Amino acid sequence: MQSKVLLKKLKQMERKANGKRRQYVFFGKPSRAELAKLPEGARVIIFVGEDEIPD
Repeated sequence: MQSKVLLKKLKQMERKANGKRRQYVFFGKPSRAELAKLPEGARVIIFVGEDEIPD
């Protein structure tokens, strides 16, 4: 549970740091709704497999 809270906080910090830049970071597979909100030509980084890392 604690790792999920930390990942959420990290996502918020990433969004704030990126500001108006066109770079986005996702942890896990993003939904179609999330991808639809991104501007055209945005750079996306997706991290998968963090659930397999033991706490």
